[in-house]
Amino acid sequence: MGDLTLIYLFTLLFFAFSCGSPDEKSVPDISPDSVRQSISAAKSDTVPKISISPPPQSLSPNTMRVKGKVVEIHQDQTGKRGSIKIQIQQILAVGSSTPLTNVNDTLLVNISSKFDSLKTGTHFIGEIRSRETMGEESTSWHLLQVEDKNDH
Repeated sequence: MGDLTLIYLFTLLFFAFSCGSPDEKSVPDISPDSVRQSISAAKSDTVPKISISPPPQSLSPNTMRVKGKVVEIHQDQTGKRGSIKIQIQQILAVGSSTPLTNVNDTLLVNISSKFDSLKTGTHFIGEIRSRETMGEESTSWHLLQVEDKNDH
């Protein structure tokens, strides 16, 4: 029984000394300004700061965005531009099912009259699309758009 009394006494002394005296306790400031500051501090600490960037632009199947250089210009039977030969300098994006192409490959690309301003030596960023013809093993490429070009 003596051990139980000692445990009780130590517990009582522990609680008595761990509690502060009433005059040490401070009364919280509940003025409107103090409450507003506490709320704004809590909001700024708890609201995560998220920056949302737009998703990467995807390309259609069989399409590739490239940096290229016009190496040759080919005329069609009527004497108009029908195609250009480009050297791939950098592959920027590739759509699904696009045929494998490497940097420094040269491709013969069909063009429409809206790209008549392209000259031999022109560097450009553009999109090209591959089209496979039934019964043929080769792939034909078509220039869809030119975003940026520099004549050198």
